[in-house]
This record gives sequence, structure tokens and C-alpha cells, in this order.
Amino acid sequence: MPTAYCPPDDGGLIPIPVFGTYAIVTPRALDQIVWTIEPNDNVFLVDYDQTLNACDKNDDFAAGLDWKNQHSKAGLQNVMFLHEHDQAHILNFDIKKKIEQFRSTRPNPKVFIWTARSLEMLADIQILLKSYKIAELFDGIICCDGKKKKAIEFIEKQTRAENIFVVDNSIRNCKEAREILPSENVELYIGENLEQLRKQNVKLRRRNNQISIDYRVMRTTCSVACILLGAVIVQKIIHRFKK
Repeated sequence: MPTAYCPPDDGGLIPIPVFGTYAIVTPRALDQIVWTIEPNDNVFLVDYDQTLNACDKNDDFAAGLDWKNQHSKAGLQNVMFLHEHDQAHILNFDIKKKIEQFRSTRPNPKVFIWTARSLEMLADIQILLKSYKIAELFDGIICCDGKKKKAIEFIEKQTRAENIFVVDNSIRNCKEAREILPSENVELYIGENLEQLRKQNVKLRRRNNQISIDYRVMRTTCSVACILLGAVIVQKIIHRFKK
């Protein structure tokens, strides 16, 4: 049976199966995600922006892009945005707990990041996975390019609707998911206190920056001390030879 595409582990992208259209890498087509799903698998589809990642910068930015009519240009703008701006990634730890619970309580669990973004968004997702070391929680990334319902329809071809679960912060996405899945399988994610998460994240960043500064100062101080100590030792050796 064919396997899903995995980007090479080149120190940049995490080697995790990727599905979607429009890409700076070449993934499996969106409909081929069914190749990774077995009939009895329990599948958990986790939204990315403002669900797994509490940051809303990507939603705000993507809303201003004309994906339909200028996909190449919009994709380039998005890639530039990701490289030039600090995305302030904030992991929603309650979502992480939901994923861990799903994996520990459901037989044959499969968990996918399920984002409306196209594959130009992949770099941002990879940054979050690396930053919080959570790549092992996921069996793949589905970049739907605005067609999130399609992903559910493809997966339903392989496993029963009762085995598919969704968490998303969008009322529209949840409403469309409930047209296919049992209502109790679809969770509209309200989320933790985002403002509190952001403040906590700022504190952590400041603390990490201070630790980095302290480390550099300590290393510089040690280096200077070693140089001075070495100079003193050399002077003593020279003084002995002169005697």
C-alpha cells in the first residue's frame, strides 16, 4: 500500500506525513489521506489557528490574502510573512491534553492537524511542533486550502463517521462537520484565557531572554578571567626564568 509523503528531515521540516494542495513541498494529494487510515481507526482532527496554536496572527493575515484569484502571489506573501515576523506561537495546553487523552483511551488512534490553510502555512506549523516538541502526537498534517469538510469526507470513506472526532474554534467549521459526523463528536473550542496565555508567554520569553543574556555575560566573564589568569601564569613563568 502506498505511504504518505514525508518531507526529508533536513534540520528544517519535521518528517511527518503532509497532505494538501499548493505547496513549497510536494505532498500527497488531499484525497490520498485515506491511505493512512484503516477501517477501525479512531481519527481526531485538530484545528490549528486559535485551537492548537492560540495565536490569531495567522488568521488575521490570511484573511487579507486573495487565495482564490492570486494563489502564487498570496503564497509568496505568506512565506515572506512567516520568515519576517515573530509569530508568537502559543500552545493551548488543554488541546495537548485532549490529544494525549485521545491517544491513551481510543483504540487505533490517529491524530491530524486539520487546517484550512494551504501548504504555504506548513512552515508555521512546523515551527510550533518543534518549539513545543509535540510532533510525536500527530500522524500527519492536512492543509485543506479552505476545504476542511472535504478532508472529513475523504476520511469517512475509510472509517465510520462515529470514529471521527473534530475540535475547532470556528462555528461554521463545526456546523459543516456535524453534517457528516455525530454531533457529540464535534467540539466547538472556546479555549483557555488567551490574554492570560499571551501574558504568560511574554513572561516566558522575557525570562528566556534574560537567561540568554546572563549566560552570555557569564561566559564572557569566564573567558576574560581565564585570559587574565593565563597572563598572570605566563608572567610568573617568565619571572622564574629571569631569575
